[in-house]
Amino acid sequence: MTNQTSPETKSRFSFQTLILLLLPILLLAGVIFLFLRTGGGLDLRSPTPIENLNIERYNLERGHIKLFVQNTGPETLTIASVIINDAVMPFEVTPSPAIARLARATININYAWTEGEAYGVRVFTSNSIPFDVAIPVAFVTPQPEARTFWSFTLIGLYVGVIPSFLEFSGSPHYAPSAKAG
Repeated sequence: MTNQTSPETKSRFSFQTLILLLLPILLLAGVIFLFLRTGGGLDLRSPTPIENLNIERYNLERGHIKLFVQNTGPETLTIASVIINDAVMPFEVTPSPAIARLARATININYAWTEGEAYGVRVFTSNSIPFDVAIPVAFVTPQPEARTFWSFTLIGLYVGVIPSFLEFSGSPHYAPSAKAG
């Protein structure tokens, strides 16, 4: 019988193996750190500006048009030009041409409009985004007067209050009840 000796086994885990195992983990940690630090090269801003100008109403006076607007977009926008029926018109914006988010402004346009005509008004922002309003029939915007207020008050009395009063006073459900004594 021969005495066999087992060959000497070498340790499989060496310093070189440890370095080879840690190298990918360190590289991955470095890439994650770089990605978090720089945003990964992603520009999270919108490639096109998101602007929204809400033209709430318009007011026509002789030789003058007023547009009441509100910036409903996420950022400040600036009014750059106003075009009426394909003609660029001078204008003034109060309080400022730069309208902050959710702020309101008034665009004043000197324009000799003709009563009964239709007009198309286009407002451009500094990013060349158009916002349109149509004036189908131009006429001077009526101003509230005390006479109109009293007329509507009388209509309300005639239609709402007096019929209700007559209904309730003639109804047997609302008649005074006799007390038993």
